[in-house]
Amino acid sequence: MDQSSLILSLAIGSFVFAGLLYIFQRNKPHEQRIPFWITAKCLQGAGSLCLYFLSPTPPGFPIVAAPLLLTGCAYECWALFAICGHPVSRRTHLWTAGIILVLTLAGAGLDPQWRMVMMPALHAVFYGLPAWALLANQQRELSLRVVLGGCFVLLAAVFAAQSALALCGLAPVAPLDAVVPTAVYVMLLVSGFSLLLLAQQKSDDELELARRSFREQDAQYRFIVDNALEGIVALDKDSRVTFLNRRMAEMVGYPVEEVLGRPYLDFLTEDQFEDAATKLAERSRGLDGVYERCLLRRDGSRKWVQISARAVLDAAGNYAGAFSVITDIDARKKTETALAESNKRLAEQSLMDGLTGIANRRRFDEALAREYRRHARGGAPLSLIFIDIDHFKAFNDCYGHIHGDACLRQVAGVLRQNVTRAGDLVARYGGEEFACILAETDATAAAAMAERLRQAVAALDIPHEASPTACRVTVSCGAATARCLPGGAPLDLLARADGQLYRAKAAGRDQAAAEQCPA
Repeated sequence: MDQSSLILSLAIGSFVFAGLLYIFQRNKPHEQRIPFWITAKCLQGAGSLCLYFLSPTPPGFPIVAAPLLLTGCAYECWALFAICGHPVSRRTHLWTAGIILVLTLAGAGLDPQWRMVMMPALHAVFYGLPAWALLANQQRELSLRVVLGGCFVLLAAVFAAQSALALCGLAPVAPLDAVVPTAVYVMLLVSGFSLLLLAQQKSDDELELARRSFREQDAQYRFIVDNALEGIVALDKDSRVTFLNRRMAEMVGYPVEEVLGRPYLDFLTEDQFEDAATKLAERSRGLDGVYERCLLRRDGSRKWVQISARAVLDAAGNYAGAFSVITDIDARKKTETALAESNKRLAEQSLMDGLTGIANRRRFDEALAREYRRHARGGAPLSLIFIDIDHFKAFNDCYGHIHGDACLRQVAGVLRQNVTRAGDLVARYGGEEFACILAETDATAAAAMAERLRQAVAALDIPHEASPTACRVTVSCGAATARCLPGGAPLDLLARADGQLYRAKAAGRDQAAAEQCPA
């Protein structure tokens, strides 16, 4: 094979190798590709074609082919560095191409003999560097690296010898010039397959390293998730549990394996099914949510949790399930419940008279205002009765305050026993005075109730030796009835009931007086 045919074979081989590299790398992720390797082979092929078309009488200095061939060699050198785990930066590639271009252009002005020193020397450098990278620190790729490193060492030696002989003789060495294309051609045949195998081996190693890293990260994430302080649960599109961590299993009181595959509703009380269905419908529309839920544990007990739920959508945007973080708020919920009950008791106590156990003046005022507004809307009559214990100061002076308090409690008790309808209210108005609100009660019924209360207190037969009215405790009652007006106030009703009480006292006490108030 003559020199021209060898150069053409080099060009074709370089382009074929570039095609193989493209096929080899096209489906690999970016991080597994060998940088600039395809470019290197294309540059070498283009440089070889330039030499071929300049044959059989190439000029003394191939000013077009030289920078292409040298840059291709440099790029292949850096590609081999990347395969060996010593990648160079993009800036190094660019600087290398620039320096080669400057040197080749500068070499055009040199004497032909000195150009024959410079050009082989540059080739020797770019074949020697990958040989060093391949043969240094061999590990399990020993055989492939030795073959490739040996090829590059031989090529570097051939070019170095050509440069040295040219330097010593200051003249071209024809036999060596004929050997160089043949050596490059043989090296391409021997090393091409080995290069692909080495690249594939590196790709496999990186893939295995990535898989190992993924497995380690997956194990680490699973450890973190499984030991998280919060419960974590995943549901499929049918609301069945597909994953839960250990903390979530503890919350529901089941082993993990007994929860997987079961419907989410199995761990809720029946009174929450409707709301749970609403929330799941929101997830199916891609909506996230944060809400509280009471879980039903295996032993039948309940545990309050806060759920932060996120919808999971597939690549097409369709609902594929839900992912939730579960926070245990059972202690907080119990504290809130206890606090609410305590506040309720305090509120009730603030509206109760501490001595008699019936409503106090504050609750009476609120109830009267509320009932007045309600009766104004409906037009029903509202009645009010004032009750005053006759000569109570004299009772305290005679029997003492302890007996006086007992008397107040007995009177309050009998009043409460007789006023029992829903909406009615008995309250201690102040001191020895009591008041009754009678909802939807006309004047006749109010007068009858006032008399009934008077008789009920008298029936207690509590001794009262200091009373000028009777020898027992008695009360005076005043009843008033009114048709409530929209926008009005109960002050007139209060004044009229108080007037009737004054009339009963003026008439000698131990009486019940009533009056129909004008509408």
